[in-house]
Amino acid sequence: MVKIAVDINEKAVYVEKKLSEMNAEVVKMSLPVGDYLVADDTIVERKTVSDFISSIYDKRIFTQLECMKKCFDSSVLVIEGDESLCHSKRIHENGVIGVISKIALDYKIPIIRTAGEEETAKYIYSFAKRKQNNNNPSFSIDFRKKSKSSRENILVSLPGVGVKIAFKLLKHFGSVENVFMAGEDELIQVSSIGKKKAKQIRKLLTKEYICR
Repeated sequence: MVKIAVDINEKAVYVEKKLSEMNAEVVKMSLPVGDYLVADDTIVERKTVSDFISSIYDKRIFTQLECMKKCFDSSVLVIEGDESLCHSKRIHENGVIGVISKIALDYKIPIIRTAGEEETAKYIYSFAKRKQNNNNPSFSIDFRKKSKSSRENILVSLPGVGVKIAFKLLKHFGSVENVFMAGEDELIQVSSIGKKKAKQIRKLLTKEYICR
């Protein structure tokens, strides 16, 4: 039986239902990035056509792809829906084509088009079956060591910091040292870090160590 981890924020209930019907063991949990983890090193991001266009418009797609590349060896982008990607009123077709070219050539992330949720589920199941049968039969669904970078691993030890936030911190501050030296006011400039979390981080970093 293949195992597939689904992010708790993923809303495609029918995809999850179809995966279970295909005899996959589906586990809901918080993933550092992406929507479906199909192997220890492989993540799948699912977007509807409208969500894909929106993510280009607000540049969210690039942050997501960079984080996927940082955290996993293999990534797949599934774009779901029959609509044309080039007929959006929000973005000119040249802009959409340029982003797709960047994803395929610069990020080297394959793009799969599907007609709907049922076809999406079939692809995800196929990815999981191929990866787990051929390369990783003992897939453990353990995300504590997902990051490929020791820098992210260092930051994950901070209060309330997962791989995704660790990546945001490094992108914002440029180095682990700069993160450690940042004050509360600087930390809260990073999305996903509020005043409470910034205070907890500074408290841990500045607390005096007492040897007993």
